[in-house]
Amino acid sequence: MIGKILSHTENVACAATQLSTTAQSLSQGTNEQAASVEETSASLEQMSASINQNSENAKVTRGMANKSSKEAQDGGSAVIQTVEAMR
Repeated sequence: MIGKILSHTENVACAATQLSTTAQSLSQGTNEQAASVEETSASLEQMSASINQNSENAKVTRGMANKSSKEAQDGGSAVIQTVEAMR
């Protein structure tokens, strides 16, 4: 009877050790996934900031292009008026 009790006790101890090892492994995997999620989140924030900056740069560039186009049209009109005045 005592032999059976010792045998069961050893089985329980072995199972507890295996459970502990599995729990540690699961904990490590969870920690690694959390770190990966944090890195992904940081990358997304950086991408978002870059996209916003690119958008602002595009607006400035569009404004400069519009201004240049207007100045070119005004210059063309001035040339036409000068030519007309010379006739």
